[in-house]
Amino acid sequence: MIASIVLPNGFASLMGRTYRRRSGTDTASGEITDPRVYRIRMSLLFGIDLSVEDIAALKLF
Repeated sequence: MIASIVLPNGFASLMGRTYRRRSGTDTASGEITDPRVYRIRMSLLFGIDLSVEDIAALKLF
């Protein structure tokens, strides 16, 4: 799964389980290790609503 979005002062991306965000000069990155967190991040940040079954079908966890 690859998702990205332009933010007011930067961008955010999710590639597999790796999350990256840049806002101005601040950067953050990390690995999402919990399928619940992955689902919430996809919904709240990227506007992609996935069911529990959809997340399981990605076979990332």
